Amino acid sequence: KGFGTDQTDFWAGGIVSKTVGRWRLLANAGIGILGEPISEVPNQDDVLFFDIGAEYAVTDDLSVAAGFDGITGSRLDNDRALFRAGAIFRTRWGTVDIGAGAGLTDKSGDFRVSAGFTTAFSL
Repeated sequence: KGFGTDQTDFWAGGIVSKTVGRWRLLANAGIGILGEPISEVPNQDDVLFFDIGAEYAVTDDLSVAAGFDGITGSRLDNDRALFRAGAIFRTRWGTVDIGAGAGLTDKSGDFRVSAGFTTAFSL
């Protein structure tokens, strides 16, 4: 009792990709049903989300990518939009990702950076 908001956000969507030569085109779209926990009367905000991007394989071990993503259609001011770009380095130990992004709306934040490392473990 008294823990959490007793509300659940629900997300559903689909992803498609198409490879053309050294290019990989990506699209992701769907819906979100978001609760509004600070409202005195239970309320929800139905939104659409999207991701559109492209990746180009410079070499077998290096790719660059860029894309737009966001949330739109909000009636409770939850709209967001972001542009991101980055690079993917494949090594024998794993994959290194680095990137940067810029918010395109006031609520999206100004600037962001990201980095990651992915490797496979064998059991």
